[in-house]
Amino acid sequence: MHLYNDRTILGTIASINTRRILLLALIAIPFSTSFIIMFSLSPSSDTNELTWRVGIIICHAMLISMMLVLGSLSLLLRNRSQAYLPKRILTCFAATVVLTIGVAIVYFDQLVTASITPFMVACIVTSTVLILRPLVSALLFSITFIAYAVMISYTQTDQAILLSNRVNGLTIAAVAGLLSVIFWRATVTDLKNKQVIMDQQKKLEMLAFYDQLTGICNRHKIEEVLREELLISKEKRQACAVIMVDIDHFKPFNDANGHLAGDQVLIRVAQTLDTIAQKSGGLTGRFGGEEFLITLGNTSEDAAVTVAHQMREETEALHIENNGVGKYLTISLGVTATKADVASDAEQLIHEADRSLYKAKDRGRNLVVQYSDLVHGLKHEP
Repeated sequence: MHLYNDRTILGTIASINTRRILLLALIAIPFSTSFIIMFSLSPSSDTNELTWRVGIIICHAMLISMMLVLGSLSLLLRNRSQAYLPKRILTCFAATVVLTIGVAIVYFDQLVTASITPFMVACIVTSTVLILRPLVSALLFSITFIAYAVMISYTQTDQAILLSNRVNGLTIAAVAGLLSVIFWRATVTDLKNKQVIMDQQKKLEMLAFYDQLTGICNRHKIEEVLREELLISKEKRQACAVIMVDIDHFKPFNDANGHLAGDQVLIRVAQTLDTIAQKSGGLTGRFGGEEFLITLGNTSEDAAVTVAHQMREETEALHIENNGVGKYLTISLGVTATKADVASDAEQLIHEADRSLYKAKDRGRNLVVQYSDLVHGLKHEP
């Protein structure tokens, strides 16, 4: 029973019902219109038959008006994911309308026939088209049967037929209620299974594309993102930048403080880098060990250098003590970017960023070096 209280599943069912109500309105309106025309074209002088025809016309006219209202409300609510309560109310209202019209039509039908087909159709449509909670379904069909049993006694004077119709009506209401419960349980189970599958897919995606320690992209994912960014950059003739980051003196820190402390450092640095990268429209991935790769689409090398300096400064501002080799733990960064007139691939950009990174480490660490300065033999100080 705990499945019935899952807000996500209940919200999905409410949305399904809203779409089905719209479909029901689109089907019922032309059918009722055709019935009105058929009954209007066959006048009769017999009082009972005339009352029957007028009553049926009124019932279908009411059904059309109600379906216009229901269809309009379903259109307004179908794209509103947060409108859970209004959708539930709409569903109950729709079920009530269908069942009420079914009882009303049978009421008039008893003037000329013993048939209770409209009541059966109303019950079956309600139980199979609309997904109703078991308690709501039980209340609706119980009240509907009581109303049906009382109403037909006013127009059906043959006691044998009246008894037969009541027994048949009870059977129909009970079967419809049972069908409603079956459809409800089947729908809930199906949605729950789909939810479990989606959760499993997300977990598999996390395992396949995200680093389990830091929560950011792993190497496979970040390289895939870089290749996609390069394709976009080539199509739009935009620059695409890459920043390679390495934590300075990470092994001595690990040796001095232990691997658990080292893991916490990796997490904090990764979060710092990724926060800055995302603000600049980029993405961070763990490239390996204590190395990280940042992709920045539609970003020039100079703009990427600015981002890199911010990363360097904010990492040092974390004030992670690294007493063995300096006051605080720092990072070194290598920056490169594509040129508008030069074709570049992911491997080449990573190689350029890696060369720039190691030049920063050679120059004393806690530095940013950009590839264009490296190529031209220029020094780029932080």
